[in-house]
Amino acid sequence: MTHRPGTAPALHAVAAGWAVAAILAALPAAAQTPPVNDGRSVYRCADGRYTDTPCPGGQALDASDPRSDAQRQQAGDAAARDARLADRLAAERRARDQAAQGQRAANLTPRAASQPASQPRRAKKAQDTDLKKPRPPHTLRSGPPPPGHPASGAR
Repeated sequence: MTHRPGTAPALHAVAAGWAVAAILAALPAAAQTPPVNDGRSVYRCADGRYTDTPCPGGQALDASDPRSDAQRQQAGDAAARDARLADRLAAERRARDQAAQGQRAANLTPRAASQPASQPRRAKKAQDTDLKKPRPPHTLRSGPPPPGHPASGAR
């Protein structure tokens, strides 16, 4: 693939900028999670913070990882496999998007089941019976209702 002069470095700069933004966005979440300290005590303070030193009103928590080494290895392998799959799917999507540039949808309306795709639809003819005459505007009347009207009380 050939690039116009100056475009490839710009793309790398944009990708690097997104990577830095993702890391910076994850920092507040990482700062709020309790630290894992290989079996040492972790304390949840009364104000919701987590720390490895006792705090007033805090509760000691067990921060040890109950998984075996094999389970931790299996989880790491699954995460790596998922990351590779995500990268492959993203590359496929980018390739499809690149191939689809400049293409437009031919028709966005569904076709009738009885009409083959090769025959164009015919426009419906407007019939005089389908057209309604416009109604005069409604006016409010003062006084008693006309005879025969349900509100007149006559039956």
